[in-house]
Amino acid sequence: MKIIKYHPVLHKQIIDFCAKALEAGFTVVYPTDTCYGIACDPASKTGMKKFYNAKERTTTQPVHVIVADKAAAKKLVIWNKVAELLAKQFWPGPLSLVLPLRVEAKLLTTFSAGTQTLGIR
Repeated sequence: MKIIKYHPVLHKQIIDFCAKALEAGFTVVYPTDTCYGIACDPASKTGMKKFYNAKERTTTQPVHVIVADKAAAKKLVIWNKVAELLAKQFWPGPLSLVLPLRVEAKLLTTFSAGTQTLGIR
């Protein structure tokens, strides 16, 4: 485990370090507006296993995905007018939207736990 104390001057180095850790199959814990998040690379079987072990969950339990913005969300889920209104009002913030998973985002099917929907935040 490596703990990195954040400082704005180190932002790029921290992002690069975390990206390399995710590519290597590790998980990354990071602060959000309400709690800590756990990240993994969904293309990594090792990373996914570590992710579910860290969360003490099985793949039969859906988990949500944190996105950078609405544009990123729209690449993963089928966006609608209600989602647009809610995101405009509450994002960024503590609101998860559960929407149908896009076929193109099949890499994230495990996170949907077979529901074919994805919680995004």
